Amino acid sequence: GILAFLWWRYYWNKRQAEINEEKIKFFVDISHELRSPLTLIKSPLDKLLQQAHDSTETRALRNMKRNTDRMLTLVNQILSIRKIEKGQMKLHFAETDLGEFVEDICHDFDYQTEARKISLTCSKPDNPLMVWIDREHFDKVVTNLITNAIKYVPDEGEIHVALRTTDDNKAELMVSDNGAGIDEEMLKKVFDRFYQTSARPAAGQMGYGIGLNLTQKLTALHGGTIAAR
Repeated sequence: GILAFLWWRYYWNKRQAEINEEKIKFFVDISHELRSPLTLIKSPLDKLLQQAHDSTETRALRNMKRNTDRMLTLVNQILSIRKIEKGQMKLHFAETDLGEFVEDICHDFDYQTEARKISLTCSKPDNPLMVWIDREHFDKVVTNLITNAIKYVPDEGEIHVALRTTDDNKAELMVSDNGAGIDEEMLKKVFDRFYQTSARPAAGQMGYGIGLNLTQKLTALHGGTIAAR
């Protein structure tokens, strides 16, 4: 019986790995085809949004832009994960004030938070917190964490992004919110690829289980660690 169980578990894990690999291959194949038309849609859409004056038209264009950006982000995340797994991801580090970097990203969410009356605050040390990061890729780390919080926090909820220096002189970034949270057992799986919690997002959009997995991989490439609690 024990041997049968061990064989079943081995087979199940192997099968899950094969299924995940097939999913990634499928996503990568279509991502290359989707990226170009999405970029071509985004550019004229941004121009139309700048020229719009009617409130109804502006609202419609913003909705179109938000969903186009969401699709383009998903495509880029899929391609980034594949590059990391194939060892093709190259980081270009630059000394950066992490406080200003994170604060600027927080402001990118002003429209979303105002629409749902969510309070998004950002606290940082008084002095510059200088770190070496790849700005383009670490941007995805911060963006994914805030996006995930916005997705599950209720309307008129609260999200706090905090930066500090630890006792061993390392930078620590924490994103917290007053959402319902998830069970402790599920916390162990949130960084697994394609994992989705059973909780329905307050924003009404289920994720694909890719963003946090990419966040974990990019954090590791920067020599850091990430955890959920």
